Amino acid sequence: MELAAASAIASAAIGAVGSMYQGRAQASADTFNAQVAENNARSAREMARADLEQKAREQQKHFGAVRAAYGASGIAFDGSALDVFEDQLLDAELDKRMITYKGELRARGFEDEAKLRRMSAKSASTAGFIGALSSFARAGASYYGNRPTAA
Repeated sequence: MELAAASAIASAAIGAVGSMYQGRAQASADTFNAQVAENNARSAREMARADLEQKAREQQKHFGAVRAAYGASGIAFDGSALDVFEDQLLDAELDKRMITYKGELRARGFEDEAKLRRMSAKSASTAGFIGALSSFARAGASYYGNRPTAA
């Protein structure tokens, strides 16, 4: 085998291994980041549930205190007093729904990030393989392009 052919093969092999390694490394990093994003999505939902429970406890204490204050002051729990209390209950329910909504939005954002990372991992693997093939193609083209022709 002539030196030019051996050099082309060695160059192609080194380039191919480098491309495959780079593709695998990027795919591994993207897969890891996808897992982190999925963990963050679970955490976002857990945090929203904890915040919701906390808010429910706070509201329960608040409304208990309001009822007690109404009773202690002799205000009848009907008419305007009841209307005000019901408005506060509606606001409290809205607060709890907002906590749930924001937690779900945050979780979905992390899930979308995880999907993108997994797609990127797949693309990186494919790019590594294509890069390896490209190394061999370039080496072959270089070798055959630089071969002396018979005169």
